[in-house]
Amino acid sequence: MKPAAKPPRKPLLLQSQPTGRCSRRKEGDEGHERARLNYSFVGCMDLDSREKVQIPKHKGFIMLEGEGYEQTSVEWGDHVNGSITTSLTSTFRFSGDNIVVKNIAFKNTYDGGVRLGQALAVLVEGDKISFYNCGFYGIQDTVCDYNGRHYYKNSYIQGAVDFIWGVGQSIYEECTIASIGADLTHGYITAQGRMKETDSGGFVFKSCNVTGSLKTYLGRAWTPYSRVIFYRSFIAGMIIPQGWDPYNASGKEWLTDYVEFGCSGPGSRTSGRVKWMKKPTYDQLKQFIDISYIDSEGWLSQQP
Repeated sequence: MKPAAKPPRKPLLLQSQPTGRCSRRKEGDEGHERARLNYSFVGCMDLDSREKVQIPKHKGFIMLEGEGYEQTSVEWGDHVNGSITTSLTSTFRFSGDNIVVKNIAFKNTYDGGVRLGQALAVLVEGDKISFYNCGFYGIQDTVCDYNGRHYYKNSYIQGAVDFIWGVGQSIYEECTIASIGADLTHGYITAQGRMKETDSGGFVFKSCNVTGSLKTYLGRAWTPYSRVIFYRSFIAGMIIPQGWDPYNASGKEWLTDYVEFGCSGPGSRTSGRVKWMKKPTYDQLKQFIDISYIDSEGWLSQQP
């Protein structure tokens, strides 16, 4: 008789006041400024927290800050199985709007070897969420950039298969994107899922460092209208020459928006790329690489 599937662990719900194992109030002038901006502050000391956490949809205007993503982490090891669906595997789920995160690592510690399964470090489904100097670690589906407008700055993202995926509208600026998977033959960095031509969603990688030890595609199309842009980024030599995989856009590849513009490094050579990769001019591209692509309202400047 096979043992019953392990039920999913219920996440700790993070409320607007500091709660849980990884919290303390920070006082002083900086704290008063945050209070003026109506953000509740949750500070994490130098520790590793073994816990699943969720900021619910009705809780927003929260700032999380650690001591550095190599010192402060939240980790768990759920993966898809008979009782756990993809969204339930996330170590940390951001469902509320207006959230700022600094200096924290989020890890999904599941390692299935060649038997991969979806195992999210974060699920980001709220709007107006920003990450600074954070780390994201996993193997498959590490960062579920599911929905909303998001900004990732100077952060580290590690995985092997579809490790940045979703329908979000996001800019990744000056981030390190590391393709690592010892038991695999190749991987995929992105799987963006823009639903239709008029949707504004897409992933923009601006001045990033794309590196790693696993041969990988820059992305594959979760939907036919998938949009991913690498702009003035360094791309190391582990990129598979074709660059992009049609996946769910097979036969409709021309509908995708895959762009590499002004990139450098041994993996940036485009002579072997798929013929359906887009080649826009700078004037056509600038609407996506400007911060206004995600921040036309100025919400980033209003966050602490």
